[in-house]
Amino acid sequence: MIKTLFSNACIVFTLLVIGFLPYSRLRTRRVPNTLDQILTGLGAGVVGLVLMLYAFAVPNSGLILDLRHLPVVTCALFLGPWASLVAGLVECIGRIAIFGLNHTSLLAGLNMLCISMVAPLLASIKRKLAIRVLVVNVYALVQISLLVEWLMPLHGHLGWVLLTYWLVSLAAGYGSAWVVTQLFAHFRHHHELEQLSSVDFLTGLNNTRLFDAALNELTAHAIHGAEPLSILAIDIDHFKSVNDTYGHPAGDAVLQQLAVLLRSCKGSRDIVSRNGGEEFTVLMPQCSLIEARDMAEKIRGTVERNPFALPDGRVISITVSLGVACLPESSNDTDTFLQLADDALYLAKKQGRNQVCVAST
Repeated sequence: MIKTLFSNACIVFTLLVIGFLPYSRLRTRRVPNTLDQILTGLGAGVVGLVLMLYAFAVPNSGLILDLRHLPVVTCALFLGPWASLVAGLVECIGRIAIFGLNHTSLLAGLNMLCISMVAPLLASIKRKLAIRVLVVNVYALVQISLLVEWLMPLHGHLGWVLLTYWLVSLAAGYGSAWVVTQLFAHFRHHHELEQLSSVDFLTGLNNTRLFDAALNELTAHAIHGAEPLSILAIDIDHFKSVNDTYGHPAGDAVLQQLAVLLRSCKGSRDIVSRNGGEEFTVLMPQCSLIEARDMAEKIRGTVERNPFALPDGRVISITVSLGVACLPESSNDTDTFLQLADDALYLAKKQGRNQVCVAST
């Protein structure tokens, strides 16, 4: 019996890893959405059906034992009520389909469906995970044991069989919780690494790596789709003096507040990036040169009028210079597209700063 239940536990652990990996985004949200819950619930239900095929048949009793409840309670603990309910429904239907429609199959299926509905309620109690795992698994085992007792009153060795079943099930329940916890920790760590590799740590804007990827994709789309693509190259005027006068924490605060302003000014399709130091860009798909120039002027005026609060409570004003270029209006050459915007920015700096210059065509 222990050997069979151990095999059940190994199946659960293995399929948990295989089944959860495609849904690594689950733990990037605080609560998985309904679709994710339904999909993982379906997968968990299939795991339960596999466990039924490897059940332990108690000699001379007609009793079969397996760990089919583990996928259901795991969904209840980590994913939510929809995942648990779907898993229980799949197991209920599968129990009848595999063993035929009879009194025992019907009761066993309905029993698992009941567990799938009550387990999420118990899993939501405000206690540590270890306690919630214990409560939910004990509840499931109590309900399973009551059904067994009803169908075939226990006597002699059957009591020891159920005791062994309880011990192995509880151990496997904690094992399943540990596996899922480790998987979610891995998902969170992977997501954080992805964020670090593509997002500027200070401002939360796209970094240079993500900017380059977006630029390559959008320029190719603009050329093949014959749609304009504009870019704004932005630089803070005299930013070095802000750091020298007020300190680097003040400079960081200015960069963060400017990032917020750029986000508030941009269009829904625009992509804002920090390209290093005090340099920023805004990629503007399906935007003509005139529209881009107007947006650049809007950003310039907004920054000029906005007060920037420093960590020590003081407030300063800053200005920005902007260079504007458009594909294909400024150039048909994607390789010089960004350089034209940089040249226009340099010209704005040279002519006195706090102004917008458009790339010459």
